[in-house]
Amino acid sequence: MMKYLLSGLLLLAAGLQAQERIVSAGAGVTGLIQALGAADQLVAVDSSSHLPADQALPVVGYHRQLATEGLLALKPSLLLGSEEMGPASTLQQVAKAGVKVVSLPAGGDVPSLLANIQTLGDLLQRPEAAHQLTQAVDRQVSQLSQQATRLSAKPRLVYLLVVPGRPPMVAGGNTPADTLIRLAGGENPAAGLHNYPLLNLEGLLAMKPDGLVVSERSLQVDPQLLQHALPQLAQTPELKSLPLYTIPGSALIGGLNLTSLSAAADLQQKLLSAAGSAS
Repeated sequence: MMKYLLSGLLLLAAGLQAQERIVSAGAGVTGLIQALGAADQLVAVDSSSHLPADQALPVVGYHRQLATEGLLALKPSLLLGSEEMGPASTLQQVAKAGVKVVSLPAGGDVPSLLANIQTLGDLLQRPEAAHQLTQAVDRQVSQLSQQATRLSAKPRLVYLLVVPGRPPMVAGGNTPADTLIRLAGGENPAAGLHNYPLLNLEGLLAMKPDGLVVSERSLQVDPQLLQHALPQLAQTPELKSLPLYTIPGSALIGGLNLTSLSAAADLQQKLLSAAGSAS
């Protein structure tokens, strides 16, 4: 009996030792860790991540601007983020100190999201949770596709990336914003562009948008940010009356993520309501 008890304790100890001490850098990755049921392994997150009220953890700064000293002070065994995580010098120093550093691809489409779920399921030894989450994502994407058929026409939506003090940029066809728009039932007239190129008023007019999409975080920083970035908007009849839709900034961090799908569903409901009001 004592032999079996000792064996059981050794197995339990091995399991406890296998538990990673994770620093998650990026809202999208943190959301996946939570959805896979591994939030108890988190020892810190970055400033873009959202945690439930009952889980208070240290914040290591923004996922693109991590500091070596702050990370190592938490004694993590795993630094987990997307390929947007950085700077590279910090990642190299943390890895040199013996911390496992994993950067997931920041893909902008649904297959990339599913691949990241599978990777994390394997890495965190939660294959069943990853399988269930994959099925849930498939169901949500299917539901979005079915609901989109209720729109008689696809509204042309332009996502503007607006940062204080910089010219506005537009989301091209290989971005999470493009996928979010399409999942909601819209069309991205900038889909022929790559990444986030600069955009001027003439370019925006040429796209003939039915609506503009921006980050909630941008408007919280400056409610008049769009007018400051494109001051001609207010004097352009074709644009000043366009509906403005907002999405959480975290929906576009680290590639397409679970918040992206929720944001697409919210945007879709707004589009359906607008279509119903117009009919």
